[in-house]
Amino acid sequence: CFNIVMSNISEIENSNYFTVFPNPATNELNIDAELSFINNQLKIYSISGRLENNYLIKGKKINISNLSKGVYFIEINDGTKLYYSKFVKQ
Repeated sequence: CFNIVMSNISEIENSNYFTVFPNPATNELNIDAELSFINNQLKIYSISGRLENNYLIKGKKINISNLSKGVYFIEINDGTKLYYSKFVKQ
């Protein structure tokens, strides 16, 4: 089960605003976005809903080498909306 708790966020957006690649990935994910997410919060959740990593986005690459193999969800919070995507770690 993946629980979403909302607090002062007006909307949830799907992954049409950003993509991650390569997918599946091994050590690093690239973020390709229509919007600039620099200095926004990015969280990675396991398929069970457990928070695995929490980042402040400083560029277009995210190090995922510490994650175990599996399926993960990415949440980006720009302070107004939540954006989601999914990726596989090999």
